[in-house]
Order: sequence, then structure tokens, then C-alpha cells
Amino acid sequence: MAENQINNGRYDNYIFDLYGTLIDIHTDEENPEFWKQVAAMYRVYGAVYTPAGLHRTYLKFVHEAERKMRREAGHPNIEICLDDVFVRLLREAPEKIDIAHRVDGRLFAELSDVQLQNCGWIYDIACVFRSLSRTRLRVYPGIRETLAELKARGKKVYLLSNAQGIYTRPEIEQVGLMPYFDDIFISSEHGVRKPDPGFLRELMEKHRMDPARTIYTGNDVHDDVGVAFSCGLHCNLYNPYGLSAREQRRQIEEMVRRFPGTSPDMVHLQPKAGRILE
Repeated sequence: MAENQINNGRYDNYIFDLYGTLIDIHTDEENPEFWKQVAAMYRVYGAVYTPAGLHRTYLKFVHEAERKMRREAGHPNIEICLDDVFVRLLREAPEKIDIAHRVDGRLFAELSDVQLQNCGWIYDIACVFRSLSRTRLRVYPGIRETLAELKARGKKVYLLSNAQGIYTRPEIEQVGLMPYFDDIFISSEHGVRKPDPGFLRELMEKHRMDPARTIYTGNDVHDDVGVAFSCGLHCNLYNPYGLSAREQRRQIEEMVRRFPGTSPDMVHLQPKAGRILE
């Protein structure tokens, strides 16, 4: 049933999740060696932390930003921007040392937050932070061929991802997927995350998508099936983490109960990434 519906030209718009759907990634932000390296990186810019102290402070700043944003938004499905956390770690270090580094003739320590953005420091610090934590980054087999075939057929291809734009966009570029997308929506750039329907609805309204001609593809029942159902879309569902068929069915049935008017037939189970055109 799923393959016939996908192959018969029913859809014009294909919206994809990223991590666990198109890209196989593994990061480890709990490794003490990782925080030792990040602390050494911050020390270069005059901010002195112990590795454990930096880890605690990072989590503290993230949680404070999330609590503040939830209060202001009035709902839980928010996404902070880590740019502000990285700057705050620099500004509020427990110990500071003078450094002679200058940017455009000004001492680094004298730069404003806006100037740190413009000189590329936040981009650099975020990308190094991510690369130090990352142990795997690759495109799932068949994905490039799938996206290329969709584009060859004249389909529109979009990305909707819960992620941090400051290092997710570079990762998309690193693996060579950027040219396939007609538009990219990343949660940190919109302040909201899946499964909030507003996130997907904004993308669909921007490009005037007909729900009947649009399909969403992801790997998580709660976030991906949930957001697809909230906007009346069918959903391709991958299972890269080996969830049992019984557990998949249970989770899907839970989503069906949550969204009246939906049914299990709206979820098309795919054995692996890159198979939606087979």
C-alpha cells in the first residue's frame, strides 16, 4: 500500500526530518575528555573553566534559557538558540585572563555580542564544539539517490529539523545534501520544535502546500508522525533504531487516538532510509 501511494505520483511536496532519517549521526557530550577540549578552547579566548565546571555551567545556562523561553511562549515545544549560550559562557567565566588577540584593531575582550557574531567567532566556536562531540556523521545509503530522483521528477523537497542551525547547516553542507532542498526549516531559527504543529504549518503556508499533495518523512513516532498528523499529512516512517513492530504499532495507535480523523494507514512503514522510491 505504501509503495503504491508513493510511486503513483500522488505527492508534489516531500518534507524530511534530518537526523536519523537522512543523516546518521552520533554525538557524545557526556565524555569528560570532550569538556577538557572545550575548556581548552575557551581558555584561548580568555575564559577559564575546569572541564567539569564548564559542563555544569553550560547545562545551567541551557536550562535557564529554556525555562525563560517556555514562560514567554506559553507552551513546551520551544527551541533556544545556542549562540547565546556560547556567548554567555565567554562573558561569565569564573576566571578570566587577558589575551592580546585583536579583531579589526580591537581587543577581543572589548567586542560586543553583535561584533562577535559578525567576526564569525560564534560560528567557529559552535562548529568546533560540535565537531569535538561528534563521533559519526554520514548520509544513509540510498538517500542521495532518493533526493536526486525526487528532484528529477520535478518534486519539491524540504527539510524540517529539530536542531541548531549554527552547526546543522554546516553538517548538511559537509555531507553534500544542501543542493537538494528547496527550503530548510531548523527549530533554533524559529524558536519552536516538533511536534508543535505551528512549526510545520509555517513551512507549508510559506510554500502554499496542499496537504493532500504533501508527505512527511521521519523516524520518530512522537515528533514526526505527531507533527504530520497535526497538519493532516501522511507520513513515511523509518525505523533506524530497531524498534519492534509491536512497539511501533503501539506508538502509532497512540498518535491515532491523539489526532481524531487519522488512521494507521496514514503511516507508511519503510524498512530503511532511501527506500521510498523503490
